[in-house]
Amino acid sequence: MDTEGTEAQKGGTEVEAFTVKDGYPLFDDYPDLSGVDKALVVILKNIGDVLLSSPVFYALKKALPDAEIDAYVNMGTEEMLLHNPAVNDLIVLNRPAIKGGFSFKRAAEELRLFKRIRSAGYDMVLLLSTGSRSVNAALLSGASIRVGPELKKAEFLGKYDSLTHVAPMASSGRHYVERYLDTLRRIGIFPEKDEITTRLFEGINARANVEEKLGERGIGINDKYVVVHPTSRWMFKCWTTAKVALLIDRLREELSVKVVLTSGPDSNELEYIEKITGAVTGDVVDLSGCLTLCELGAVIADGTLFFGVDSAPMHMAAAAGTPVVALFGPTSEVDWAPWGDGHTVITLERFECRPCNRDGCDGSKISDCITEIEVDTVFDRIKERL
Repeated sequence: MDTEGTEAQKGGTEVEAFTVKDGYPLFDDYPDLSGVDKALVVILKNIGDVLLSSPVFYALKKALPDAEIDAYVNMGTEEMLLHNPAVNDLIVLNRPAIKGGFSFKRAAEELRLFKRIRSAGYDMVLLLSTGSRSVNAALLSGASIRVGPELKKAEFLGKYDSLTHVAPMASSGRHYVERYLDTLRRIGIFPEKDEITTRLFEGINARANVEEKLGERGIGINDKYVVVHPTSRWMFKCWTTAKVALLIDRLREELSVKVVLTSGPDSNELEYIEKITGAVTGDVVDLSGCLTLCELGAVIADGTLFFGVDSAPMHMAAAAGTPVVALFGPTSEVDWAPWGDGHTVITLERFECRPCNRDGCDGSKISDCITEIEVDTVFDRIKERL
């Protein structure tokens, strides 16, 4: 079905008129990409966001097979693209170095980034994140094609014209994989639906390290196990430690399943894991806090099933082809569900207030819409998947 779009003003940014066909906006000013030999994709966001952007690199490489495609990412997220064959090189932003006021350390980092981006000779820059740093990278690159989503506020330099093509981006109700691909669609690249898959490449070294670490803990190469990653960077997304421990016990005792427990290295996550390991009644392989992201990806990829919450490791499991059972509470499964088929999302529909995207109920850091999910419900869904 075709519908006509109109020009709109959003936050002071002008969106060109467009036609909607099959759910996608169509424009009449697509750029000529024949001269694009080098492109930069900017996604200065979190780990999960960077992984969810992987279909952009695949589609861009397919459309421009001879072009070099670089990525500009935050430090700590680069492993999500480090071994991706569609990515030529990575520019990594050292966030701690630029915090605070003026310092020689900050000046040195800013100068390094400026020289790196300016001297690369990019013909095109695609923004998957907004904010002054992303937009200014597009402007300072010198690229003739600069595409990105609608800006929500005035940026440094006051130059909305830093973008040559503005991509409409949904604020909610549309999965982030599709939102990121909308940037490509704005320049006339429309990936086929069966090609839109997230991809995780952990690398040979990570896999070898994981085989060694699992072997030391009694899990051989051919052994089956379930990965339980119950934590998140934002702990208000998490279930209770008592319920996680009870679930692990039931998986072991009733289904004879080996369980590998993982988490990030943050002290809050490790404290949470310690409560779980102190409550389980049997053996569990604990790899919490001792894996790199690539190693975690290898552990998840070899797992029979992944159980967790809305988090980057959940997206890693989906990208690795490992079936996911995930709990969603304060965040939207429409926007953030594990991408692809064969995954299970559990929510409590009686909470009409969800998704609220708040830091726990009434600022408590605890979200009732997820902590009140019953162990029986989760166990039954995992049993079905296994």
